[in-house]
Amino acid sequence: MSVNWLWKNELGYMKYKVTDTKNNKKATVKVDMYAANCLGCYIQNHKKEGTYTFLGFWNDKQHLRNCLGLSGQYKDDMYSKEHNPDQYLVEIGLNTYFHKEAMEIMKEFEKTKRYKIVLYYKEIKKKGGK
Repeated sequence: MSVNWLWKNELGYMKYKVTDTKNNKKATVKVDMYAANCLGCYIQNHKKEGTYTFLGFWNDKQHLRNCLGLSGQYKDDMYSKEHNPDQYLVEIGLNTYFHKEAMEIMKEFEKTKRYKIVLYYKEIKKKGGK
């Protein structure tokens, strides 16, 4: 599947705790989420370098449930500290401007009882004004 998104369609963010393997220090890394032709995609922007890293996407609600270990088929939450102690999710923020997608994602993350969930509203300006 080809994932297409617009940079202005900010669906939210994800915050990870990451261990620097060189000095064993923890840092928080913010990853942006965008509304796309899927439930959502997440991308790390390297603004200083003017580049980005496409990290992944959720095709639909079932795909997200699989990633979170909530389906019968998959029991491992790929974002958890147990799955990867050197890089794990601690917080997810969702822009309720994209109400349907934000609520679907929030409900699934809420079921894990693992992550801080932040809801906010940021209006996305359309071309030519509002």
